[in-house]
Amino acid sequence: VTGAAKGIGLGCAQVMAADGASVTLTDIDERAGEQEAHELREKGVPAPIIADTLADCDEEAAARKAAEAGARRLARLEPRDFRRRLGAYLARRGFSYAVIGPLVEEMLEAICCGAVSDIESEGKDDE
Repeated sequence: VTGAAKGIGLGCAQVMAADGASVTLTDIDERAGEQEAHELREKGVPAPIIADTLADCDEEAAARKAAEAGARRLARLEPRDFRRRLGAYLARRGFSYAVIGPLVEEMLEAICCGAVSDIESEGKDDE
């Protein structure tokens, strides 16, 4: 279940777990995810499934992917508007401000230097 730390995702995870399903949780809100994972463990969801899923959720990698997509769409904006809009775009997706700030600056630098295509290639080299 994506977004399983709150809202509809949490509700779905709880219903599935109550019905006896093995539930895989993902969420970028690690603290809330851990809390809900604890509650699901108490309801019988196997701990290794929950732990493996939460360990695989990398906020920075997910934020980078979203930032790259947003940066390409916002590339023609003035720097001030680019920062504001890309930051808001990432915040609406639930990423922490500690991750957003540096990514916005990195994307702005890449856009200003004409390295928009380099944004995609850098991420692929790391995989």
